[in-house]
This record gives sequence, structure tokens and C-alpha cells, in this order.
Amino acid sequence: MNVLENYKKLSNEDKNNLTSYCIYRSIYDVASNNDVILDDKVVESIKELSMEVYLDDETYNYSESEISDFITNCYLNNNQSLDKIADADYCDILQAMEIDDNSFYRDDDFER
Repeated sequence: MNVLENYKKLSNEDKNNLTSYCIYRSIYDVASNNDVILDDKVVESIKELSMEVYLDDETYNYSESEISDFITNCYLNNNQSLDKIADADYCDILQAMEIDDNSFYRDDDFER
């Protein structure tokens, strides 16, 4: 069956959650590429932060997947807490994406 027909069969609830589904897919793809299995609580936190940044992006027009890829990579590659990443201003996250700086939220006082 073609994809359009499948889309038409989706419930309204599923149609309303397509952005969230894309974010989840992105998170799991990045984790899989890094041979990591993420806890559901971590996945949900990354999804919420990604959604907030995506909805706040009025300048860069990054996709939800680009944002969630970046945030997931920051979490996995720098072994930083999501709270630390979430404390950053959303504009700082978007600017860091532009220059591919996944250590934008680090400071000398942060302990692993």
C-alpha cells in the first residue's frame, strides 16, 4: 500500500503527533549510530527540549530532526547532563548548531 494511503488512515491524534514521532526517530537513530541504548526518561527529556527549541526557532528554520540530532549528539558525545544543555538559551543552541559547536554549554566549573 502506498504511503499516502497509510497517512490517510492515521488517526487525528497520530497526525497531530507527527513532529514528535520525527523527533523520537531522530533520537533513536543517533543513539543507534553511537551504539547506545537510551533510557525512556532521557529520550523524553531530549524530545521535550528539542520540541521547545524547534518551536522557538524563528531565525534558522532548522527541522525538528536537525535540532534533535544536535541535542542528542551533545548529550552522547560530551557526556553532559541534559539539565546543563537545557539551561542554555535556545538561541545559543541554534547558534551552536550553525557553527557545529556541540560544546557550547560547557564551562570550567562543570564536573562530570
